[in-house]
Amino acid sequence: MARIRDPVRDKAKELWLEAGGENAPKGILKEIAEKLNVSEGTIRGWKAKDKWSDFNKNETERSVKNMERSNENNKKKLQLEESDFEYVDDDGLTDKQRLFCNYYMQSFNATQAAIKAGYSEKSAYQIGYQLLQKTSVKAYLKNLKEQQKSELFISQEWVLNRHAQIANSNINDYITPDGTLKKNTDGTLIKKITVKTSRSEFEGSYKESSTVSIELEDRKESLKFLTKYLGLEKEESSNKGDEDDGTLKIEVIK
Repeated sequence: MARIRDPVRDKAKELWLEAGGENAPKGILKEIAEKLNVSEGTIRGWKAKDKWSDFNKNETERSVKNMERSNENNKKKLQLEESDFEYVDDDGLTDKQRLFCNYYMQSFNATQAAIKAGYSEKSAYQIGYQLLQKTSVKAYLKNLKEQQKSELFISQEWVLNRHAQIANSNINDYITPDGTLKKNTDGTLIKKITVKTSRSEFEGSYKESSTVSIELEDRKESLKFLTKYLGLEKEESSNKGDEDDGTLKIEVIK
């Protein structure tokens, strides 16, 4: 009659594998022996006869292969989901990819842009990152940025001209000699307008008068910007005694 296998023998192998197998800490066989109330020599004999090491090696290889297979499947799944079998236009983008770009320009958050474009929330982070690496997506995003600049009329030339206008602004271009506001002036350079109304009595009648004061955009900051842009810092530092503080003044000669 066949001898019944001791269940403690299988339990010992199970404990050894749970502890890490060949990577288990030193002295694990002694600990298993004490836990199962058998000798350490018995545990070592079981380990050799039942070839625990071979089993552990095979399980490790199987685990690595399963992990590689899983990663490959996940990669294919992401690629399938990302493409979603959509038609690709001449610019190399699908409708969903183009929608991703439009949403990305609103927040510059790739994950949220992917979700809004219709991609799965679970893979939105990976897909968003992958899309930003695509040459076609980069090119489309660049075109969108240039389009935004054009729509906002923002360019280097515009910025320089604006600073030049502010730096050359003059209060006399806005106020007449009698203190009233001139008509048809460039209001874009006016930072603040204050109107004060006063009422005076003369020989039983009342007369109202208004005083207008204006504040132009800070000329000093624009002068600093232009000085730095044109590389005139050295020349400016050598003429500190003549430095303009940017304040617009009217000198009245009596």
